[in-house]
Amino acid sequence: MRVLSVTGKGQVTLKRDVLRHLSVQPGEKVSVEKLPDGRIALEAARPAGKISDVFGILKREGAPSLSIEEIGALAAGAGPATGECLSGKAALAASRAKARSAPGRDFPARRCSLPSRHSAPMLGKITQADSTARLSEQRLSITADTNVLVRAITEDDAPQSKIARTTLGKAESVAVTLPALWELVWVLAQGYRISAPEISAAVRRLVNADNVAVDRPAVVAGLALLDSGRDFADGVIAYAGRWLGAEAFVSFEKEAVRLLEQQGQAARLLG
Repeated sequence: MRVLSVTGKGQVTLKRDVLRHLSVQPGEKVSVEKLPDGRIALEAARPAGKISDVFGILKREGAPSLSIEEIGALAAGAGPATGECLSGKAALAASRAKARSAPGRDFPARRCSLPSRHSAPMLGKITQADSTARLSEQRLSITADTNVLVRAITEDDAPQSKIARTTLGKAESVAVTLPALWELVWVLAQGYRISAPEISAAVRRLVNADNVAVDRPAVVAGLALLDSGRDFADGVIAYAGRWLGAEAFVSFEKEAVRLLEQQGQAARLLG
């Protein structure tokens, strides 16, 4: 527990590590709530936007329109040269490693037959119209899959994008998980060829929506690296490690370590 001193003017200065934990930047505001037993709750004060603010923000005329299967394959990462498809975190890590090993090269998704959610017709199919309509009529708390976010943000498929917008807009709350966010960043960059600054702006609008629930400090950490031209996921990993009690981020990647050190974080280059 950190103990802070109160000045003669009744002021308290929050240390840098506390501000970083709150994801508060210089010039921003914090909100204070008085709780029972003389306690307070302190959190970052955020502008309450609407999730509709992000709808179509990255729509581009003539831009590619990826199928649900292609979005899933790209998010998971292409497999080895044999044509085998990987899935889950291992595949995403493999795809990221390929891009890092050859900057500037493209690693498009292959058309793979993927199991479970990536091969299922999840959105916009006529056979699901009735069930989707029933879902939209209710104000539910939902978790948004990556492909739902992609459709709402790029509006690259009219029927599915309309369903995505309606579902997200009418939800009581939308849980946006960190895996969904780093998949979103990857798909937008690699599949839709959208620049990092545009992706960063879209993610910020998304997480500032009043009905979106997200691990904000982790997102801020990821965006800090994305804004510096590096990997969103590396920032999230470094933040999660600090939250778990790690004293330093270690990596073989020189640039990731350098950028974290520039942000005042403990990082060490291996090898």
